[in-house]
Amino acid sequence: MWRKTSSLYKYFLFLFNLMFVASSLLLVTVGLIIRGQYQKYREFLDEHFFSLPFLLVCVGIILFVITFFGCCGALQENYCMIWMFSILLGLLFIMETTLGFTAYALSDKAHNILSVSLNDTMHLYNKSYEITKVWDTLQVNLHCCGVNTHSDWYPVLNNSLPMSCCEPQTGAVGHEVCNESVSTLHRSSCLDSLSSIIIENSTTLGAVGIGIALGQVLGVFFSCVLARRIRNNYENFE
Repeated sequence: MWRKTSSLYKYFLFLFNLMFVASSLLLVTVGLIIRGQYQKYREFLDEHFFSLPFLLVCVGIILFVITFFGCCGALQENYCMIWMFSILLGLLFIMETTLGFTAYALSDKAHNILSVSLNDTMHLYNKSYEITKVWDTLQVNLHCCGVNTHSDWYPVLNNSLPMSCCEPQTGAVGHEVCNESVSTLHRSSCLDSLSSIIIENSTTLGAVGIGIALGQVLGVFFSCVLARRIRNNYENFE
């Protein structure tokens, strides 16, 4: 009876480890994708926005390594390896939940942080190559213009607008103009457009981190039960 019950827990734990391998790959993938998106607008974002996806990648790699202890311990019914697995998984649970709630907290501050950053960097347009490039990238990719409205550019560029505020016109190379009277002008707020992306990504980071962490609770449970049964079996043989 003990053998049948232990085998059941053993295979449950092994199955959960396979799920953790898939989860670790998901963590790494999501972290790299979001970090890549942030990289395009790096001049507007502080280190907190980059640290969270980086930590998510690190957690994914750690989880992948930890599954080695779980798989080997479960298959070999090794008491020490299973306990090591459960302890490491518990520590990783704390890291993931902390990361998840931090991501949610950062999403609430994203709008204010970006508002300050966009307003500060706008005045460096045409003065800094990097700032000019990232502003043009932002306005072209998100089809927006200015921090809140296109008129934000007027005091900066002597009542004119960057060409990136308008959609390029086919066949009008060398004759294009960009002002508030043209139909191709981007009317959206860059602050709102970028904030929505940051908030969506932060929410994704939080959901992935906390969701996978909750799944690991079952892994900790099965590993602890199996470890205790293995220890009891050793004691019965002595």
